[in-house]
Amino acid sequence: MTSPVIEVQDLTKVYSGGTRAVDGITFSIHPGELFGFLGPNGAGKTTTIRILATLLRATSGIARVAGLDVGTHPADVRRRLGLAMQTPTLDTFATGRENIELIGRMHRVPAAELKRRTDELLELMGLAQVARKMAGTYSGGMRRRLDLRVAIIDNGRIVVDGSPAQLKAGIGADTVTLQLDARGPEDLARQQATVRDQLHGFEPLEAVTPESFGVSLSIRNAGRALPDLMRSLDRNGDGVRIAGLAVSQPTLDDVFLKYTGRRIRTEAADQPIILGW
Repeated sequence: MTSPVIEVQDLTKVYSGGTRAVDGITFSIHPGELFGFLGPNGAGKTTTIRILATLLRATSGIARVAGLDVGTHPADVRRRLGLAMQTPTLDTFATGRENIELIGRMHRVPAAELKRRTDELLELMGLAQVARKMAGTYSGGMRRRLDLRVAIIDNGRIVVDGSPAQLKAGIGADTVTLQLDARGPEDLARQQATVRDQLHGFEPLEAVTPESFGVSLSIRNAGRALPDLMRSLDRNGDGVRIAGLAVSQPTLDDVFLKYTGRRIRTEAADQPIILGW
């Protein structure tokens, strides 16, 4: 295996006031790999990025970029870094192809090679069919098309990492949300308790989580289990009044909930900080 492009070992940053923003994290990124930090505000994402970008000195630990220590060779590290802004900086009045070609020219890609590499990137990102449309017409997902590798970071520590597919598979269950027709907080709490009691021993069920709208159920193979689920909830007549039901597959927010016990705030989930070469 090739050497990592970015290597972090036991990285720690403690600010003068005693705040431990980064708490002994370790990870590595290899050539051709994209890696994302996913976590709420204050988790330590920006501090880690600033250390790797030589904008901030670590308290302890090791951080290397392209084999260079960011603390002892900051100038050499900066010459090897690129920057992608949190908000896409595309020219919205240029086509997707023109945007990629512009970046290629800025990197002095020879003209004979520029078209081939542009075509490869458009195919890779699934944008070949819209390459001649203005970037301003692209959806947010089209602008962030590449899959990531992801690390869940919370309170300065990496709690789990892996590809999105691997992390979601680790959940092992779908989410069934039940909107309950409740006549106030007490009635909602009673119905939530009834759901928990009536589903006790229901084999595909892994967890019941109270929500402001009702309950969220973690259920293995939910599509197949739904008929038995509804029969179980109907055992007590009017005990549970279901106003709505939805089934969804695991999300990265569900992964974060599993490993940290709480959900990512919306603004943090939508804007991961991305490292990549």
